[in-house]
Amino acid sequence: MTIHSVKRFAFGASDAHREVDFHERILGLRCVRRDSTTLWGNPGEVVAFGLDGGAAEALLVAYCLGAEGPRGRLGTEMPKAVNLGIPVGSLAAWRTRLYDAHVDTAEVLFLLPRLAFAGPSGVRYTLTEMPQPDDEDGSPDSNTTRIVGLYSVTLSVIDVREIHDFIVHLLGGEHLGQDMEVGRYRFEDKSGGGIELLAEPYRVPGSWTYGVGIAHHIVLDAGAPSDFDPLRQRLVEAGYSGISTEADDSGTSHWLRMPSGTLIDLRCGRAA
Repeated sequence: MTIHSVKRFAFGASDAHREVDFHERILGLRCVRRDSTTLWGNPGEVVAFGLDGGAAEALLVAYCLGAEGPRGRLGTEMPKAVNLGIPVGSLAAWRTRLYDAHVDTAEVLFLLPRLAFAGPSGVRYTLTEMPQPDDEDGSPDSNTTRIVGLYSVTLSVIDVREIHDFIVHLLGGEHLGQDMEVGRYRFEDKSGGGIELLAEPYRVPGSWTYGVGIAHHIVLDAGAPSDFDPLRQRLVEAGYSGISTEADDSGTSHWLRMPSGTLIDLRCGRAA
């Protein structure tokens, strides 16, 4: 049993209305769920966003703590950025779209050319051209500005050795290669989201709680519930015994922390 892909990125935000406006109007995503909750003992909201025109499956989840919600501390040992896939050839069109929406961007070379920017609460995004399996001729889609999926999540880590073994030997990931301090990994579903490890050994670790402007956890597709037992056994035999399980109508979540500290949800069953 191996992990299929990274399915979801969850983060802390402030105002839910601003998040909905940004993700729907500017990024072209669709709000697929919006629920009231309690965060840090105060009223909050959980807002989930999926692909426009796609199934009601969340790609991004914002835990909105309100305008006075506590801010998180950015640092290492946590997700640093969520990298969204866009059609091949559309980077320039996206640059124009974000400029027209008054979103500051920067062009970065991080394994591939990317367009980097921040969301309303300070969460870091990049747009990365992502080939699609239904691209018949492979021609660039230069006039299209849409999100086609989750390309990857970048994790900032102090030391890559333990988490490399965790991803490859326990989760069944494939190490695609190393470019200086950056390593890229993918899982069984090669068209789905992967993980990038960015070595930042001299940064202070970031916050692990719900906090405005920082990631909280990532969701990995662990397949059918019946397939999870072999993976759990491997994790327990390697010393990862603190797995917390929660079930709902759409599946089961198995929570634990990677060696780097990143909280992951190994999700079995249909994603909600």
